[in-house]
Amino acid sequence: MKSWTSFRRLYLIIVAVSGFLLAPVVLTSYFWNVWPQTSEELVRYTIQIPSSFELTDQNGRIVKQSTLIGKPTVVFFGFSNCPDVCPTTLSNLTELMDRLGPDADRLNVLFISVDPERDTQERLASYLTSFDERIIGLTGSSKVIAEMTK
Repeated sequence: MKSWTSFRRLYLIIVAVSGFLLAPVVLTSYFWNVWPQTSEELVRYTIQIPSSFELTDQNGRIVKQSTLIGKPTVVFFGFSNCPDVCPTTLSNLTELMDRLGPDADRLNVLFISVDPERDTQERLASYLTSFDERIIGLTGSSKVIAEMTK
């Protein structure tokens, strides 16, 4: 009976160690397969900002396509009533910008509301006070937002 218990214990140790050693290989393989490998694949993760793009930021300024030229732009679609994904993502973006330090000034980070009826300029201004001040909240025409989300 003692040998069976020893064998079982050895088996569990081997399974645990194998799982620990194989996890990075499995995760690397997964991300290698889903991460864009070529510039053509990267285009799938890139949005083209329509020339008709014109939204209002949380400070009342008009933001157009021409406003964004010259800097890489991170775009996040959400809404201020969002219970978990939106504040979590904006917190992650805030942390990223903190880690980038002054280099974060070389980015446009946009939070575009998909609920323009409720997310007024004033509401976005209030909502975004919890996050990095360089994050630009945008609201405006449902038609323009629908074009952006295509």
